[in-house]
Amino acid sequence: MEPQIIVSLASTGVAGLAVAASLVTTLLSLRAQRENTRDTLDAQERLSAAQERALHERSHAQDLRDKRAEPYLAPGRHGAAGPHERRPVPG
Repeated sequence: MEPQIIVSLASTGVAGLAVAASLVTTLLSLRAQRENTRDTLDAQERLSAAQERALHERSHAQDLRDKRAEPYLAPGRHGAAGPHERRPVPG
């Protein structure tokens, strides 16, 4: 076999290996990106669920505070004076 053919075949083999290595690297990179995307989505879903629970708890707590405050805020219950104002004591 002529030396030029051997060099040409060797160069083609090296180029083929380089393409295969590049393909493997690309596939591994895409797999890592997909896993990172899934992990990010999972984390965002957990955070969103936690935020919704916290909002629900705050809303529920505010509803309870509002219900407890209703008797104190009812108009006319304390006469002319407000709930925190002193009324003159007859005497």
